[in-house]
Amino acid sequence: MIDSLKIESLKLSERSSNEISTIKRNTKIETMNIICRWALTVSLSSDLPPPPLAKEDKIIREIDWKIFAGDYEYLIMALLKERISQEKIELTNESLNDQLRAHVQRGLSLIASQKKIRSIADFIELGLA
Repeated sequence: MIDSLKIESLKLSERSSNEISTIKRNTKIETMNIICRWALTVSLSSDLPPPPLAKEDKIIREIDWKIFAGDYEYLIMALLKERISQEKIELTNESLNDQLRAHVQRGLSLIASQKKIRSIADFIELGLA
């Protein structure tokens, strides 16, 4: 049953889409999936669980899983499953998709709020901190 778990796409709210635009403008990174991967890693580096998703968030954009994950599909899936296990959340398709979205959303908010990020180098430094 666990082997049949999958993610079809990363769903993004209007807020997340706006934050991606801010990050693109500040860093000149044009590829949304790369920004979202960085956001995921920033969020996963926190010991705290991400805030729950707002039910009223309207999904305005989606990134296909294969585009989002790229060559890192198995690594990202393993990281998400491990985090879900650590947080004692039942591992289901819904929880996997929700946690991906919640972590990316939190990571985007954290990155977009960093006033010192004005270049790709600053962006990379944030990921290494």
